[in-house]
Amino acid sequence: MNGFLPCGGGAGRSRADGVREPMHRYTYPIAPARCVRVQEGGDGVQTRILETLLEQNQLLSDLLGAVNSLTAAVLALQYRPENLTER
Repeated sequence: MNGFLPCGGGAGRSRADGVREPMHRYTYPIAPARCVRVQEGGDGVQTRILETLLEQNQLLSDLLGAVNSLTAAVLALQYRPENLTER
């Protein structure tokens, strides 16, 4: 046997031996979502948060593009025909 309990509930094995079903073996650090009361005057705050997140996303996209460009330039310099001669 592979160490997993059978899907049928494992009537022949007890839970005391520490082996758990594959879907229930690990605990997850993220708690289930709870209902949060939103204040009525929070629309401006939420709008500012979304605008800030959009700006951050754009900056990260620009940074990724710059890193990709620099990587392409370095690789192009590395693999020039004159650089491929034996050293």
